[in-house]
Amino acid sequence: MNTDADDLPAHVLLLYAQTNDGNDFKSEVAGNLQQLLRTHTDTFAKSPDDLGFCSLLEHDIDTGDAFTIKQSPRCPPLTACNCENQILDEMLATRVIEHSNSAFASPANSAGITYLKLRG
Repeated sequence: MNTDADDLPAHVLLLYAQTNDGNDFKSEVAGNLQQLLRTHTDTFAKSPDDLGFCSLLEHDIDTGDAFTIKQSPRCPPLTACNCENQILDEMLATRVIEHSNSAFASPANSAGITYLKLRG
């Protein structure tokens, strides 16, 4: 069994290093972890935008006779508008959110994320 973790892809090597550091794994366990990560490399996200998507199955949400709830969009502070638009564009590109005309759709709200990105 190959025990050299350097042949793992970068996004999996970081996961291996964080898991292995500070743990007293036997070499056999560390080797098994490496093999598991090597075998299932495609299972782990390569970036924060790599969320995965499966179009094989669509589902409907049965709302029964429920009434719609009207939620007005929240206006961000003027200093955060550009940042919020950028975040919403990223969310649309990664298909976290999508455009909708449904009576049950709520406005996208990225207020918490916006302020974190502005500060950091």
